[in-house]
Amino acid sequence: MDFQPRAFDVLRSTATELSSKLSDGTLTSVDLIEQYLAQIEAHNHSGLGLRAIASLPPRAQLIQTARELDQERKDGRDVFMTKPELGMTTTCGAVALEGARPKKNANVVDQLISRGLIILGKASMTEFCGLRANMITPGYSAVNGQTQSPYIEGGLQKDDYFVGHSSAGGSSAGSAVGVAAGFSPLSLGTETAGSVVLPANRAGVYAIRPTILSIAMDGICRISKAFDGIGAMAKSSEDLIPLLEGILSEEARARLPRDGLGALGKEWRGMSVGFVHPHQWKVIDFQNKKHEVADDQIVEEFLAAMEKIKDMGARVQYPISLPERSAMIYKGEGGIGYVGFAQFRANLKEFLDDMEDVPVRSIDELVEYNKQHAERTMPEPHTDQDDLLKALNNSASPQEVKEALRQIRQVAGAEGLDKAFKDHNLDVLVAPSDSTMCSFTTATGYPIGVVPLGYLANGQPQGLTVVSRAYEEHKMVHFMRAFEATFPGRKVPPLLDS
Repeated sequence: MDFQPRAFDVLRSTATELSSKLSDGTLTSVDLIEQYLAQIEAHNHSGLGLRAIASLPPRAQLIQTARELDQERKDGRDVFMTKPELGMTTTCGAVALEGARPKKNANVVDQLISRGLIILGKASMTEFCGLRANMITPGYSAVNGQTQSPYIEGGLQKDDYFVGHSSAGGSSAGSAVGVAAGFSPLSLGTETAGSVVLPANRAGVYAIRPTILSIAMDGICRISKAFDGIGAMAKSSEDLIPLLEGILSEEARARLPRDGLGALGKEWRGMSVGFVHPHQWKVIDFQNKKHEVADDQIVEEFLAAMEKIKDMGARVQYPISLPERSAMIYKGEGGIGYVGFAQFRANLKEFLDDMEDVPVRSIDELVEYNKQHAERTMPEPHTDQDDLLKALNNSASPQEVKEALRQIRQVAGAEGLDKAFKDHNLDVLVAPSDSTMCSFTTATGYPIGVVPLGYLANGQPQGLTVVSRAYEEHKMVHFMRAFEATFPGRKVPPLLDS
């Protein structure tokens, strides 16, 4: 008789709920793996064609690992998930890296494996974190195609803009879509400037990218060592807590409250929350086609949420003023981009040095490889590699990079977030999730997160961005727990809810 996994709702079940069922024996690890693989098979390349997962280990490996975990649990080891052996590709979305074999796991992967998690698969991402083609669509790579939102019927509209209202968001789109679509209860993604929080917002999930340098980044492909970090995504604030604690460095964990994040309350009283003006903080116009109805709805729901939080007892301050984003321009271009293009060449080489069986060892060789294999490496709709060429030909000196960093950190930090937190005695600062607030947290390295709030007429989720000072993630988690206890629960994608 064929094995029939015990059913659970992959769209609604949280990791916390599943962990409880594993502990009491009403579900097994094999049940979990079977049902998540079935959901991936139904809608990753088939069904809705979400293309959120780029690589999976062999099914037999996952099932064997799950069986071993189930036996260990019977023997008394209380864990949620555990590791499979290696069995996935590491491509950064690039054809040139399809056969590459990493010499080691990323440090954060080893941390999760040591805590008993099964790495179910690797999510799709924008090729090289978005640094391949000019205005490459978020979630697109030559290896896995276009990641689609599970909330938008028909997927990305052909005439939509870079992060328009049918887009899945930033470069970690696959990680966010995977959680929303029931491919996995938890996921990680990398963020340079909004790459975690924007897609998490568009997928209606909770997310936190903690303070830069609070997570070991070795074994990670990065645009910039000054900016890039790792973020966690989940269906609930409760699920974020163990995942966040599991990926933080030992030093960062030591800064958390003594009793851990799970001991934080859900009350608003005593919390000081600042709100920026929603009209002044939005995705810049060339990235998002103007849609007055949607824009008005985002503002209305933002202000309504602010009033509700105030009514619940929080000390709300509005509007909190910050410097104009234009003050972060350096030598005629955005300071974050200036630094990123200058640092990518060295970061890519360091990443490739940890690979075996890879046909390219530098950005020069990557550009040439793409040119020689253009039919596969640069197919429609992104037929250029302008961003790679810009990084290849970058001539910024170390002193210029240092000065660019000094300028943007002065604007975003001393004159911006630091001043706002100090002058208004804030615990957290809130902005619309489709906003440029992520540029300020990128420049400063401060933590940033997102909570789901509402849904536009086309079904796309929209939420709130929440920011705290460095190493004060516990204040963001407190905000998230209070928010989840106060506002209506997130909706599963109607297109998948049959």
